[in-house]
Order: sequence, then C-alpha cells, then structure tokens
Amino acid sequence: MKKRISKQLGISLLELMVSLAIGLILLLMLATVYVTSINTNKLRDTNAELDETARQVFERLEQDLNLAGYVDVFDTETVTRSVPDIDPVTNTPKVDATGKQIMVDKQFVIPRAAQVAKPSDPVVQNMYGRLMKGSATTPASRPETPIGIVTKNSIPNGLTGTDNTLTVTYQVKPIEDKQKMASLKGADTDSAESGWGLDCLSMSAEKSSSTLDPAFKSSFIRNEYSFNDKTFKCNTKPLVGNNADGDTAINEMRFRYLTTQATTDAKADMYDSQAGLYVDNIMSAADVATTNLGWTGVTGVEVCIVVGGSPLKGKLTQMAEMQKSIPSCARDAKTGDFVSDIARPNANDKRLYRRYVKVLTIPNALYFTP
Repeated sequence: MKKRISKQLGISLLELMVSLAIGLILLLMLATVYVTSINTNKLRDTNAELDETARQVFERLEQDLNLAGYVDVFDTETVTRSVPDIDPVTNTPKVDATGKQIMVDKQFVIPRAAQVAKPSDPVVQNMYGRLMKGSATTPASRPETPIGIVTKNSIPNGLTGTDNTLTVTYQVKPIEDKQKMASLKGADTDSAESGWGLDCLSMSAEKSSSTLDPAFKSSFIRNEYSFNDKTFKCNTKPLVGNNADGDTAINEMRFRYLTTQATTDAKADMYDSQAGLYVDNIMSAADVATTNLGWTGVTGVEVCIVVGGSPLKGKLTQMAEMQKSIPSCARDAKTGDFVSDIARPNANDKRLYRRYVKVLTIPNALYFTP
C-alpha cells in the first residue's frame, strides 16, 4: 500500500512575507534613486544658476577691461597749414613783386596717436605707453596714459574706480569721420550685429550718457559700472540683479587692483623702467591713489563677488541649514586674507551662497605703439 504524500499548494506565509520584504526593499531603493536623482538635478540647476550669474558679471567686465584705455593708433587728423609756395622747376619758394614769399594753404593728415606718444621723445616709456612729465635730467612726475591726453584730460585714465565701482573708457570711432586712414571707420557699420561701438546700454557713443569732452564724446565709450543695493549696474541700468524669485542674485561685490611700479629716478633712463614687467602689489582703490603711478600703474582688476541662488525647496533646504554662514569678499587689512564668513541675512534665508574671484588684465595699460 502506497503512502500518501501531501504537498503544499502555493507558497507559504513565510515565503510570501520574504517576497514582500524583498519587493519593498527594491521599491524603496528605486524611490531613493529617483529622489536622489531629482535632488541632484535641482542642486545642479542651483549650482548652474550661481555659475551663470558669475559668468555674466566676469564676461561683461572682461570685455570692457580688455579695451580700457584703447586709442586708435591709425586715427588721423586733417589740419590746414600755411606753407611757402614752391616753384616746381627751381624747387625754391616763390616770391611776389615785392620779394615777399607767397604762402598757400595746404592740408596735412597727421596721425593723432603720434601726437600723443612720440617714439623719439626721450620722456616716453614707449613700450608701456606711459608718458612721463619730465626728462632724463629732470625728475619725472606722475605719468599719464595716452587716453588721458587724447581726451584733453577730461578723464584721467582709461580706467578709474573705487572698491565697488569701475569707470572704463576707450575709443570706438575715429574722431573725424572723414578720415580715410582711420582703422575704426568701418567698424561701426557692424555695430548692429557685433555690438562694437555701443555702450553697455546698447547705445552709440553719440547717444551714450558719457560725460567726456564734447569734442570726443562721439568717438569714445565710457561705461560706469557700480554695485549698490546689491545690484550690478552699468550707467545706472541693472545688468545682473534679481533672479526669478525676486531675491538679489549678487550679495556682495568688491574690486582690488593689480599695480606695477616705475622708476622716477632722475638719473635713470626712462626706457629702463620695470613698469608692467611684473605685478608689484594688489591693493584697494584708496591705496592706488597714493602710489607713484596712481591709476596709470593699474594693470589688472581682481573681481570678487558673492552670489546667492534662488531659495532652496524641499530636502535641499538642508544644504542651506548646513551653510550656517556665508562667504564674504572683505579682506583682512594686514594679511590680505578673506575675513571669516558672515551670518546669513535672516533666519528664513534658504539660499545657497558661493564666492567667485577672478583677475582680469588691462592690456592697454601696458602696450601702446604709436
């Protein structure tokens, strides 16, 4: 007689519980991966927002600082001068019946830049474009940049500033439109496409709010950058200000200046100056004014900004809670190091902050070839 063997149909309760547990674990893992992916994307967007704000500021300033102090070396000026009338046969001056020289008016085209800095002038540091008011035997006083003379000293340099403002000036059109040799004459025809010849408000030099000498107002662009009310502005118009949530994108902005030195020794040859060969110091605007070269000796600008993103939401607010203090652009007066982080603006502030620092050079402060 065969024994009856009973077999379980289906799964046991234990197996069911194990299966459910495994399924629940897998579901939790998938949910965790999904939530982590969402938060990572949100954090990436937040970082991209911070980086984009900094990029806009740096690129806008870099564009102008690369042009600061530019003077068109091919710009010319037509002048009328009275000169003796020369006999083409004898190659001697003509005279009238009384024996007086006959004078005629002739037009001469004179390179304007050559009037600013003459290579033959021993007081010119030609390689670095700094005009020394002195001579090899007389102590040189504070030098000037070429643009300071071209604009009749209506502004001192192609660049001036404070700890939170920058004023940049450069030539965009020939001073006389009728000149044939002006290298900038054809550039303004492309301004609608390229932006050349327009200020930071997309206005031409003629319509710009420039305060230059009227004789040069239509030829030079002057952009005045400032940071106040936590907004980056140019000629009073905000360039990078509020983000989508209405909060101020830039929390802080400061400028420091890279300077170089030059000899003013009466016995030294002006061409032996070390100006521009190296950065001597990085200092505040107030300190720049007390240096030997003043603003003429500035060869670069250090830009520091602290950017705040849009308010974080959801679990990302934990990051704001972990960032209990925010970075600052302020520096220790003695060491030059950044000061300790500062407290958040208020307890409900849920934004992520990041500090960006970039050094922008001013090539036209160094090189000028008449």
